[in-house]
This record gives sequence, C-alpha cells and structure tokens, in this order.
Amino acid sequence: MTLGGPSGTVVDPGEVARAVLSCADVVAMHGGLAGEAASYLPGQRIKGVRVLPDRVEVHVVVRWPVTAEQVAGQIWAATARAVRGQQVDVVLGDVQLPDADPAPIVNPVPIANPVLNVTPEPNVGLVR
Repeated sequence: MTLGGPSGTVVDPGEVARAVLSCADVVAMHGGLAGEAASYLPGQRIKGVRVLPDRVEVHVVVRWPVTAEQVAGQIWAATARAVRGQQVDVVLGDVQLPDADPAPIVNPVPIANPVLNVTPEPNVGLVR
C-alpha cells in the first residue's frame, strides 16, 4: 500500500522504513513522543515514517557518537529512490549510548535538508 501527496507522488512507507533501517548508524525507527510518528495502512502501523502532502518525515533512534549531519546524509542517500523526489525531514527521536539503555530526547527537532535548501521553522513552546 502506498500514500501520496497532491503532487501525485506515491510513497510506500514500508519501503522508506526499510531504506532508513539499512543505514549504519540508525538503530531503530522512533514512534515520536506520543506515537504520532507513524503511517497507518490497512492492518498495519509503520512506526517512524509519516508521509505528508509536502514531505516525508522519518523519526529515528541513532547510534552514539554519530552527528546529526552524518545520519541525515545516510538517510537522504538511502531513501532517495523510495521517496521519489519528496523532501525528507529527519527527526532524531533518541540516541543509543554504548552499553546503556537509550535515553529519550525531550524535544526532537527536524534537521535542515541542505540539498533542498530547506531549514525547519523554530519550535515554539518547547518543554524545557
């Protein structure tokens, strides 16, 4: 099953998730703070991928000490075919430390996509 935006681009969230999980520094997909980061298809929920009309969001748990730029580059390269030209916003939902249980990041923030020259709007009302 696929989802698409108004531009007619068709994106398969399962294909996107498989591409993201193939990245060396991605440990797992992240469901968001309240489970909102997911795609719902008949009989299944694909955690960590949201296909929106104007972009695709991927929410991930990454391996320490990778930088946000490194993992975003890995994800953009891995998902290029699956997203068929749609913008990909990468959200770091958690960081897995070596030999430790993952500690949640309170306020995940999307990473700017330099390929598309897009910078996310600043978050308003963050919990501190």
